Amino acid sequence: MKKIGRRLILSLAFAITLLAVCACRAGKSVEESIILEGFTLSGTTTLITWTDGSELIESLDLITLLISEDETAPPAGSQVRYTIGREIMESDPPQARVLSMEILDESTGPVKTSIDTALRVRSHQPEKTILLDVRTSEEYDSGHLPGAISFPLSRLRSELPPYDKNATLILYCKSGVRTIEAAQLLDKAGFKIVLNAGGILSYEGEMEG
Repeated sequence: MKKIGRRLILSLAFAITLLAVCACRAGKSVEESIILEGFTLSGTTTLITWTDGSELIESLDLITLLISEDETAPPAGSQVRYTIGREIMESDPPQARVLSMEILDESTGPVKTSIDTALRVRSHQPEKTILLDVRTSEEYDSGHLPGAISFPLSRLRSELPPYDKNATLILYCKSGVRTIEAAQLLDKAGFKIVLNAGGILSYEGEMEG
């Protein structure tokens, strides 16, 4: 009986040790990962919309997420939650490896962003991005963002822009009021990637016109 009792105690001690090791590894795994949510622009390029507060990515707005070969990249316009490794590789935009992902919404709708971030999106994928100025033609002529196309909100209410529904459309106006309606109109028309960059009142960069 004493031998059986001793074996039982040893077995319990071994099980407790094993559980402790597993818990330690799990904790370490959590510490070595970062959680973020992002809006898929194209392929693996993502506009970050939320993070878990990690200082490694707190200053980032765009990131390229490297997905394993057996995974399928989420569709453009979807909102996805990612768990990524803590190694952020320098590139433009920075890169990180995906540990796991969960598609939250395959059709997110318009996403609010800033003028500066919107211009970085266009710089990263110029062939897929269209910058629309939804102010009046007079406002556009008085000064607009470089490369912007004039498409006033009044015109948009009765006519859709002749672009591919998979193109990335970036909208801006003077204060950010008109872009809200413009973004809703484009979303209802079936455009998958609509970025509302708001107004240019605080923009201090280069202008044309």
